[in-house]
Amino acid sequence: MSNLRKVKIAARLVGSMTLLLSLIVAMISVGLAAMSGQRDATRTVQDYRIATRLAMQVKFRSADFNGWQTAYAYDVSRQVPGATSDKAPSRAAFLASAQAFRVELTELRQARLTPAEEATVAEALNMFSQFMTLDEKIIADFRSGDPSRAANGEKLVAVDEIAIFNKVAAAVDSLVASIDEEAVAAVSASDDASRRASVLMIAAGTGVVAIGAVLALLLIRSITRPLRDLNHRLAEIADGDGDLTQRVLDSGRDEITQAAHSFNRFADRMQTLVAKVAGEATRVARAADELSTISTQLSGGAADTSGKAGVVSAGAEEVSAIVATMAASAEEMSASIAEISRSAAQATLIAGNGVRAAADADRTVTQLGASSTEIESIVKLITAIAQQTNLLALNATIEAARAGESGKGFAVVAGEVKDLAQQTAAATEHIAAQVDTIRRGSDAAVTAIGQISQIVEDINVTQTTIAAAIEEQTATTSEMSRNVGETAAGAGEIAASISAVARTAQETTANATRTENTAQELTRASRDLQDLVAGFRF
Repeated sequence: MSNLRKVKIAARLVGSMTLLLSLIVAMISVGLAAMSGQRDATRTVQDYRIATRLAMQVKFRSADFNGWQTAYAYDVSRQVPGATSDKAPSRAAFLASAQAFRVELTELRQARLTPAEEATVAEALNMFSQFMTLDEKIIADFRSGDPSRAANGEKLVAVDEIAIFNKVAAAVDSLVASIDEEAVAAVSASDDASRRASVLMIAAGTGVVAIGAVLALLLIRSITRPLRDLNHRLAEIADGDGDLTQRVLDSGRDEITQAAHSFNRFADRMQTLVAKVAGEATRVARAADELSTISTQLSGGAADTSGKAGVVSAGAEEVSAIVATMAASAEEMSASIAEISRSAAQATLIAGNGVRAAADADRTVTQLGASSTEIESIVKLITAIAQQTNLLALNATIEAARAGESGKGFAVVAGEVKDLAQQTAAATEHIAAQVDTIRRGSDAAVTAIGQISQIVEDINVTQTTIAAAIEEQTATTSEMSRNVGETAAGAGEIAASISAVARTAQETTANATRTENTAQELTRASRDLQDLVAGFRF
């Protein structure tokens, strides 16, 4: 049963119906197979009945054509006119009967026969062929008109044909007996198949009904038993007599197991809740008792507090007056320190401006030194150009001297160029000397300005420190003034509060009395709650 609960109810129902339908289909298949076997047996019986009828017909026909042969031979012996003609009554009846025998024996050969019976039919046909071959000789002797041959024909009819006929008859009799035996066996097999089909159908139907009943019983028990258990637990809780320590089996995976699992979780939470309520009820009862005791003590203490509050109120008023005087003095000192703070801040601002001015001068002189360095580079370039020009002019003078009269004008120009180059070199040397003097002066100025900047920076740092100290002192004085003011206000509030305390103490006395009454009510309520929780087992 517990294994069934591992399967969903829907799956159980579908599985049961599927199994039941499968069994029904199997039963129908068995019935159809049995009916098919019955039909085959019936068909076999019918085939053997047809074969039996044909065999009996062949047996009758074999005696018939033999009799008609004897009849037409007797007519010939009596010298009946036209007795040997194929149209004579006896001869025609013989031929018709022989032809019918051949046809019926051929039909019998097509019927349901065993290999032995087929061999018997083949033997009968062979003997019949011999019979008809001998009949042709007999009719030829009868038609010859020779008495000796006619006598021979009569002998063949009476002796040889009878011998062949006996063989045909024996084969036909054996065939009839065999077919009769097979027919009886087929009928018996048909009856057996019918009985087996009936028994099989009854057994299959009974098995399907039994299995269906067992499945229904198992399915119903797998659903109703856990539902009954779950309903019993729910009824216990609903009636107020529930045992919260009991749980429902929830080891499966079906829908009822899920409901049981949810119920168990609810019972766990309810058990915890009831246990907590019971504990809280006990604590509330103790607290109510303590509250009642405390309210009594509070009532007495409040009366004593009310008396002492009046004495404290007078002292608080005196303290308030003294603190007010201190607050006025603190405000005057705070104003003086604020003035000093403003002066220190202004001095700090001036020192900062000096630091910035010194820094600007330092940057300007530094730029001047850089410019003098650039000028010195340019002067060196001009000096080099002048020297090169002087050299070129000297070369030009030499070349003009070599040229003679035609180079005189060029020599004059070269001389002037050389003079200009020498003047340029002298001027650039003078400029270089001046630039070097400027550069040395700017370096000295940079050093001096750096020292000035450091001194001004030290002054600025010192002034900033002084300003910060004054600012801190200002904040401290302001805080002290504010605290003294707040103290004065607090002293006044204390006086008012003590008066309020006196009034509150009187109200507390009245409230303590009401609290005691409430504590008594709470004690009664907690006891009622304990009685209610006692109805559960947890």
